[in-house]
Amino acid sequence: MGLVIGNMKLVEREPLRHFKENLTIVLVSVLFIVIPSQLRIDQLGLLNWQVVAFVLAILLLVRPLSIFLATLGAPMRGGDKLLLAWIAPRGIVAAATAGIFGPALVTAGYQDAELLLPIVFLIIIVTVLAHGLTLGPLARKLSLAAKEENGLLIVGASPWTQALAKALKDLEVDVVVTDGSYQRLKPIRMDGIKVYFGEILSEHAEHELDDEHLSFLLCATDNHYYNALVCKAQGAQFGHHRTFQLRPHEESGQEQKRLTLQQRGYFAFEPPTDFYTLQQRLNDGWTIQSTRLSDDFNLDQLKSRLGESGVDWLLLGSLSPQGKLRICSSEQPFKFSTGWTLIYFCPGNASVAQTNKTSLDCSN
Repeated sequence: MGLVIGNMKLVEREPLRHFKENLTIVLVSVLFIVIPSQLRIDQLGLLNWQVVAFVLAILLLVRPLSIFLATLGAPMRGGDKLLLAWIAPRGIVAAATAGIFGPALVTAGYQDAELLLPIVFLIIIVTVLAHGLTLGPLARKLSLAAKEENGLLIVGASPWTQALAKALKDLEVDVVVTDGSYQRLKPIRMDGIKVYFGEILSEHAEHELDDEHLSFLLCATDNHYYNALVCKAQGAQFGHHRTFQLRPHEESGQEQKRLTLQQRGYFAFEPPTDFYTLQQRLNDGWTIQSTRLSDDFNLDQLKSRLGESGVDWLLLGSLSPQGKLRICSSEQPFKFSTGWTLIYFCPGNASVAQTNKTSLDCSN
């Protein structure tokens, strides 16, 4: 049944796959509770040094050897094979069969079968503890662990998103730009910025797009409804509060014709920040700049340099003193404090000295 359904081109294949994964977690969790519940205290007294030696042999010899044979000739890096040799297989099938066949073997007259269930349970406990405590350090040692989440995935290549990606890269923030047009991606790629050529909603992107280290999503195409679609599709992965899209160019005056927040991502930045306005201001010479905040520069001084927020300049985001990225949105107001770095869009001649500034509310 699994083979048949897996090869059927079902429209609802993705929701079915997610349901299957969630159901598997529930069933495996229940199984790990049911199996130990069959153990008796006196069975644990049967464990001796020979059992301990057997568990160590399983952990250090049998499992690595099985992975080596299973991946023989496979196009895998040595580090990948080494990590698999340590953490796989998990042994849930052995645990399930031990719970079934152990009592049956004892009934059939095989007294040593009483050791089957406690040995399997001991293997599970030891491997869970050993793998849980060492997986992270080992993966980092082998350069297989994902980077710390702190970056931006931009959907839609354009001159403005190129300028934003370049500014974030200069601030040492990870950025990936994705688009279905190679010609639009080409100048961004020439700037040394990571790109993904393809449809962000495709199955290929789900498997091949490296976005585990990215913390925010910004949909910045000229199609408001496509932006909303991508935000909703990717919301579960990034977190709905971390999915943003550009504002529509002209919102209908009738409330019932607008997309609600439940149907789209959060509007990025402060109005007017639709695709065409941002592009026009970029053509007029606006640039993306950054300034670090400190105790000697407040909001009034900042406005006196740049003008009215949302008119003469646009606040885009910020970096915390630890380098953590935040996307500014009037729908998610937050305050900056000393040590934060403001990222803003303003005319090229409206520069602010890299001196000290202080608390600025994103909702202003």
